[in-house]
Amino acid sequence: MHWTKNKVMAFALMTGSLFTVGCAGGYSSYGYASTPPPPLRTEYYGRPPGAGYVWIQGNWAYRGNNYVWTQGRWDRPPRGRREWRPGYWEHRGNRYQWRDGRWR
Repeated sequence: MHWTKNKVMAFALMTGSLFTVGCAGGYSSYGYASTPPPPLRTEYYGRPPGAGYVWIQGNWAYRGNNYVWTQGRWDRPPRGRREWRPGYWEHRGNRYQWRDGRWR
């Protein structure tokens, strides 16, 4: 495969943005919404799949001018972290912005 300057730049931007999104820990790629999110859904998650797992509640994502429910999941905390702080929609001026959840 022949790599042109444009292909190399596109690849660099793509991979760089993936790392940036993973490290952000603040505002997410969910972007902004002009209307408030619906109430959180009640999820029934049962027993953890193993020792040390923590339930991460689902949330409303904003895509294509609509809210879409993202299912919750079981996850293991990273080393040195134990508590999951859930993400939330923050009202900022005349719109809402998603704040990512994070481990503490």
